Amino acid sequence: MKKIKYILIIVGLLLMVIPYFIHIFSIYRLISLAIGIIVFMVGICLNNKHLAYKIPLYLLILIIVSLSLDYVNYTLFKSRPIIAFKVKSSNKVATYNSFFYRIYDCDGKYTLDDYNKNYQCAPDDVETISINQFLENPAQSYKEYKNKFVRLEGKIGSIIGASSLSLNAYTEAEEVKNGYVTFDLEKSVNVNELDIDPKNYFNYDYVDIIGRVDGFDDGDKQVIYLDDAIVVDNHIYDKYELIVNNISTNDVTKAGDIYYIGINSIFYKYREDILYELDYLLSDKRESIDNLIKDTEEEKINDGDLLYKLKDYQIILCDNKNTLIVNNRINKYDDICEIKEN
Repeated sequence: MKKIKYILIIVGLLLMVIPYFIHIFSIYRLISLAIGIIVFMVGICLNNKHLAYKIPLYLLILIIVSLSLDYVNYTLFKSRPIIAFKVKSSNKVATYNSFFYRIYDCDGKYTLDDYNKNYQCAPDDVETISINQFLENPAQSYKEYKNKFVRLEGKIGSIIGASSLSLNAYTEAEEVKNGYVTFDLEKSVNVNELDIDPKNYFNYDYVDIIGRVDGFDDGDKQVIYLDDAIVVDNHIYDKYELIVNNISTNDVTKAGDIYYIGINSIFYKYREDILYELDYLLSDKRESIDNLIKDTEEEKINDGDLLYKLKDYQIILCDNKNTLIVNNRINKYDDICEIKEN
């Protein structure tokens, strides 16, 4: 019996050790480890009935040792873990999720994470899905993408606190202006714990998000929750085409706190379907008069009024606190700050 005991111990040790020398991810490594632990325990306890009550303790020790070796094996040899479940988000992105850590596999490049890091791979490693497509059937999307990382492009429905955004399904308006759409308030994606400055984000803005599908609320309102998320800088709002709609008269119109003279409207065109009025951007504090006139030569006119000649229009900061945006063809400024609205 002693011979059998030693054989079982040796076979058990071999079955436990061999998986650590195989660096591919396979269920057979875990099966080998599990069988090895069982065989080793049987060998240890064979003909030692008084040790039977210590089996849970021995088992716990073996599991802890196995987990530790799994971690060390990755740090030394970049071997995929044995005690983990694999979630494949795309052809290039997978995560190996163990008890106390996970490993990002980014097209063969590995990153260790103690569940405190957000998405670690390249943004283009996961395919972009429109928010309308993703929320067409929220229950189905949650089932299909549960625990996977998804990349969603949509519009911000609401900004929640200092680190969360909500993206809603939406219908575009016939007139594309100032980002307005009609949101479906019954279907949304809540993105939690983002490392963002909420001052840089606005409702109706396009946003590009990558996050892990973490939960689903199928109540009166269907909500999918994303965690471990990042905001991808899509650079949509970095550049724009300026559209100035001049008129032939010197009519005055007011929008917000700004008076327009000889100008019907000014738009920032970021994309064919992204058009914002200047007065909207000023009221929303995305743009400012100070930013518009910086690096522009200042000219004093009348008594205390300041003129700034920009490429496409002029700005006049009046001594009486009025702010004027003026057609470039206007070159006579006498009493221009004494506004008479039509």
